[in-house]
Amino acid sequence: MTQIDLRGCRVSGATPDAAHLYEQALAAFQSWHRNPEQPLAMAQQLAPDFVMAHVLQAYLLLGSRDARRVRAAQPALDQARALPANARERLHLAAIAAVLADDYEGAKARLTEVLREHPKHPIRHRAWFNMIDVEAWPAGRHSDVIGAPPPGPEFRRPVVPYPEVRADNLERVATDPRYVRLALGTPFVKLPAGSFAMGGQGFRREQPIRRVSFSRPLYMAAWPVSRADWRRFRPEAWTGIESDGLAGEIPATAITYKMASEFCEWLSQQEGRRYRLATEAEWEYAARGGLEGAMYPWGDDPIEPTRCNYGLLRPVPNGSYPANGFGLFEMVGNVMEWCADVWAEDAYKLTPLEVTDPPGPEACDRHYAARVLRGGFVGAEMCHTMTRNSWRYGFAEEISGLAMGFRLVTDVD
Repeated sequence: MTQIDLRGCRVSGATPDAAHLYEQALAAFQSWHRNPEQPLAMAQQLAPDFVMAHVLQAYLLLGSRDARRVRAAQPALDQARALPANARERLHLAAIAAVLADDYEGAKARLTEVLREHPKHPIRHRAWFNMIDVEAWPAGRHSDVIGAPPPGPEFRRPVVPYPEVRADNLERVATDPRYVRLALGTPFVKLPAGSFAMGGQGFRREQPIRRVSFSRPLYMAAWPVSRADWRRFRPEAWTGIESDGLAGEIPATAITYKMASEFCEWLSQQEGRRYRLATEAEWEYAARGGLEGAMYPWGDDPIEPTRCNYGLLRPVPNGSYPANGFGLFEMVGNVMEWCADVWAEDAYKLTPLEVTDPPGPEACDRHYAARVLRGGFVGAEMCHTMTRNSWRYGFAEEISGLAMGFRLVTDVD
């Protein structure tokens, strides 16, 4: 069995050139705003017996929301299992086999071993992400893919962390005249025209701080599009158990940029009114809720579990945490939200330090197949660093992660 050393790990069946391409695929896999599939395919072509290349392909396929791609993980696994593999590689193969067999406990056990055996390898991150919770498997539990019966109520039981807070929030939305019911019965808030300082001191991609002004008001949804809303557009997305009642009030997740855009187009046709994604500037203006220069939607007080969802294992129903000054819920934490803008790490340097009504996607001349996401997400204590108003990142348009959702905006007539 031919093996070479790769980042302190012995890998089977690789050649130096294939290993280099595999490293490129891993880097793209980690970054989330680059596509790993091309370098991975080249690595497999150069070294058909490269076990970890087949393993990475299987992980990518499992992470897809496309049923055909998820089904293709089984042949990728079979091909890898037919090759000579070392002990570490066999752990990955066992974990993939377990999730394809719907054995999440077995998968978690194997991934625990992966964490122990791969302390520095990039694949460790995916193992950690997948073992957090059965819902964290990016592919979810697709009954049409793996042949399992629809999950019972215990599988995706919604969690409301602070029931009294949510009850008060829903009462407020029902009685406060600032909330206007528009498409799908969703409450919207009218954001006033105004200006704010956009950006922060957290990362270079949030600098320089710019003065952004809006000359006209805007309607923004009080919370992200829910599972129940999404099911009106794609009835096959979730089973009734997963989108009825309280479960239907959880934000729709595993949504790509293209999927979010298609939903906006569909809804606009249904309603006779244009709905769209917010520009990045509109999103940050809304998140700040009128608090100039604040770190969080609630101000500069330290983050804690009662203010937003960052440490729980999964998204919770909309309206579970206190609203910001504009009356918007969960602007940070819970799920990341797609924005319209093309992603560029240095976008703020490409636009004036004072700008009015920035157009969004056309604001920079880069043409990456990546878009901006805002708001941070859930899954670990470390996620609190992403819940700042100014936090921004770019992801490939075809990426659909566990905590990727979106929120609607519409112009005021």
